[in-house]
Amino acid sequence: MSTIDNAVDVLLTTVADLVVSVTEEGEPMFTHGRHGLAPLNPGRFQPLVYARERLFRFNGAVLGVWTEVLLTGSLFGESVASIEMSPEDSEQIKGREDWAALLTRLGAAGG
Repeated sequence: MSTIDNAVDVLLTTVADLVVSVTEEGEPMFTHGRHGLAPLNPGRFQPLVYARERLFRFNGAVLGVWTEVLLTGSLFGESVASIEMSPEDSEQIKGREDWAALLTRLGAAGG
């Protein structure tokens, strides 16, 4: 099943207003706390990964939303579902440098 098919399936089979593609963030992340930065996922400093501490980053590949939600003036609606993608499948091109780097990698890989 393709990533797009998977996203449509998730949107159709859940009560979500929006489906986004994400990759797991494996590095520790921080937010401003009362005494400076505070870890969002302190378990990252331990050998075990805690399921509730898993953080995800929007990777820019898929954003599917119902028209009815958009007509309310909101992109996110009330509920957001996700499809997880590997970092290798989550190449995001934000500028010419990213495009050139991707072409170089593909050329080196014989693709």
